[in-house]
Amino acid sequence: MKKTLYIAAKVLRIAIMVLVGILVVVNVYLLIRRYAFHDPTPTVFGLASANVETGSMQPLINEDDFVFTRAQDSYAVGDIVMYQTTGSYGETIAVTHQIIEIDENGNYITKGVNNQDADIDPVSPEQVVGKVFAVWHGFGKVAAFFRSPAGICVLLIAAVGVWLLIDLIPGGKKKDIDEQEAGENN
Repeated sequence: MKKTLYIAAKVLRIAIMVLVGILVVVNVYLLIRRYAFHDPTPTVFGLASANVETGSMQPLINEDDFVFTRAQDSYAVGDIVMYQTTGSYGETIAVTHQIIEIDENGNYITKGVNNQDADIDPVSPEQVVGKVFAVWHGFGKVAAFFRSPAGICVLLIAAVGVWLLIDLIPGGKKKDIDEQEAGENN
């Protein structure tokens, strides 16, 4: 029994370390891209994510939802896409809207579902980050926290805490197995 617990604890430790390692590497990469290179929507293998900050896509996507996008070769009318544009202060921002038309130049005419009018500027294919394929409703603030330096620290502290809890499981240590086997041999 103790040997089974030991193996389970070892597998759990390895899984936690791999998961935390991946999360830390991806988050550090995203932080560097976002803050050092001023890329508001960095991608990893064509995937991107963002917090929704307005209600322009309600009722499909609400403020404080978290969206995931995947880059594609082409987009069609009806697709909900995230694209980069210039904000009112000259900063680059990410917008998530639906394609309602494709003009003669191949640019996309977009519109928020909750907006009365189409967006003023057409969106070039180069501006599109990707098509929305998943929405986590209400998860935007939580995701924003875990993407911050403080959130990464919390993830690391939680991983260490779980690691230490695994050590408290009876039979979860090699020492416990060695003691049990020594007792059986006497």
